[in-house]
Amino acid sequence: SANGFPAGDSFLRQRLEAGQCVLLLDGLDHVHTTAQRAEIAALVSTYPRNLWVITSRPSETALGLAAELPGFATYQLQGMDDSQMAGFLNRHLSSLMAAGLLAACERNEELAQLARIPGMATSMCHALQQ
Repeated sequence: SANGFPAGDSFLRQRLEAGQCVLLLDGLDHVHTTAQRAEIAALVSTYPRNLWVITSRPSETALGLAAELPGFATYQLQGMDDSQMAGFLNRHLSSLMAAGLLAACERNEELAQLARIPGMATSMCHALQQ
């Protein structure tokens, strides 16, 4: 029983073979060896009927591996502009907290760059609400 799930391996294999899984692989830019790239490509080709979402920071390694995975499309997520960031913060924080964070972003460009990334902006909002 893997992790307290009796027959977990066979359950997962059946779902993979039936194409009933969504597989999320994060950090493709950390895959450096030929063996690791071959292992990912083999999994994708063994279970092609599943939905595969593979994320990475933009890098030559990631682009090279993406090219080795037939049928994959590459998309680049864009950050928010200042207007979108302000709207996001005003929707997720009180007006006082949003104004304070926006003022901090005006004083610190590095903080503003982080706040333009939706996931980071969400984390900042959660941290401020704690």
